[in-house]
Amino acid sequence: GQYGYNEPVLVEKGNGSWDMDKLQAGIGEGYTELLRLAGKRLKKKGLPLSVHVNSSMVLPEWRDRTSLLNMPPNIEWQWRRWIEERIADYVCLKHAFLLDTELHLDLFIDRVTGVAGRCGVPVINIMSRGPKFEGPNYHVARQMEIVARDPRLTAFNIYESASITRFNAGGAIEGSEDIAALAAKYFPGLARR
Repeated sequence: GQYGYNEPVLVEKGNGSWDMDKLQAGIGEGYTELLRLAGKRLKKKGLPLSVHVNSSMVLPEWRDRTSLLNMPPNIEWQWRRWIEERIADYVCLKHAFLLDTELHLDLFIDRVTGVAGRCGVPVINIMSRGPKFEGPNYHVARQMEIVARDPRLTAFNIYESASITRFNAGGAIEGSEDIAALAAKYFPGLARR
């Protein structure tokens, strides 16, 4: 069966019915409990738990229905609880590039940072769309620019970093000069390592 629609889930979370509201809530509760338990284990080891909050979780009405990057609709994504109950140590915004206007982008950032700000949980923007070793990296530049100009966001994280580092001919690891130039442009105080 499809994820969330198999027999054990229908029995345990949906009381044997296909009531979509019950299924979404039950699966969402299960996922939140999984995050809670993972967070406790990480805290015992002195490690933080970050949660990725996808734009389609926060603004499902504006999601690109053709994108495979949307979150499954059979789960009630309880992102507010993850923040309010301090399950998350910090929140990563993800897939903001799927939003089609500045208004929707601002609404996405505002909804998440509004909850996180009241709870003292930092929010970072996460670049998750195809950074390349050699440019042009239009999406990376756009995401960096968002963080650089928006005081609601506290940091920037390049998620798929394997695509912007490589071994050179001498066997040493080198990083993308294009990404380094963008970081220097948008975050001039950033020390280069």
